[in-house]
Amino acid sequence: MMSTADEGVVKYGGAACPANHQAVQLARRAPGCAPSQPTSPTLTPSPPPTPYPRRLLIGEAFVDVTEDEANEYITATRERVNASIAALEAELVRLKARQEELKKVLYAKFGKGINLEE
Repeated sequence: MMSTADEGVVKYGGAACPANHQAVQLARRAPGCAPSQPTSPTLTPSPPPTPYPRRLLIGEAFVDVTEDEANEYITATRERVNASIAALEAELVRLKARQEELKKVLYAKFGKGINLEE
């Protein structure tokens, strides 16, 4: 299904694509265009898959871990963050109650001379 016309255009799947290298680079964005030769040859074989396909960012370093180790780390981190959120929400409730007590005391002392509303 590939043929070369006299104008320097490569026909591929019904789409006309320029044949020269620079034009091929631009035409790669056009639908239906594919270069007849790879534009970047692979000189070295790709490395074999690693036994640790997951990477965690701990501090400023990436650490290779297994999927199980990554799941354990995520679970532990999630539990730690949820506990921290619960503690902060309890602190917020306590501080709001204290704020209301202080408002009552200040309004009793100064009356309408002050405005403590948001």
